[in-house]
Amino acid sequence: CPPCVGAIPKMNQLHREFAKDATFVSVTYEPDPHVRQFLKEHPIDGDVGIDDALATFKGFQAWGIPVVYLFDRQGKLVSAVHPDNLTSAVISAVARGEVPDVKQATPWSDPHGAEEYFRKNQQELREKYR
Repeated sequence: CPPCVGAIPKMNQLHREFAKDATFVSVTYEPDPHVRQFLKEHPIDGDVGIDDALATFKGFQAWGIPVVYLFDRQGKLVSAVHPDNLTSAVISAVARGEVPDVKQATPWSDPHGAEEYFRKNQQELREKYR
């Protein structure tokens, strides 16, 4: 999606800045061949995980993408923000063990409709990359 692609340069910069203090994992529902082609055109620093079953999206109600989940050192979710609101100060606060003062991401208003949309898109991409 255009907002996801638009967030990549900023996320890459933050990854480079915090590589010693934080782990960056991008999660997608798209099939592996599509992801590999996408990464050739839009390199992402950090790891990329493929969630075929949409378990991450369901578990976090992460239908309003892009969204960044910030976890403390104990693995507790402390914030969910849109990449536009993610700053060095926000990541630094989490690294210090604080809950950052940042506007939280707005979840998709219709999770069921979002899941249907993601599954349809996922199936179309699978067919395209057979």
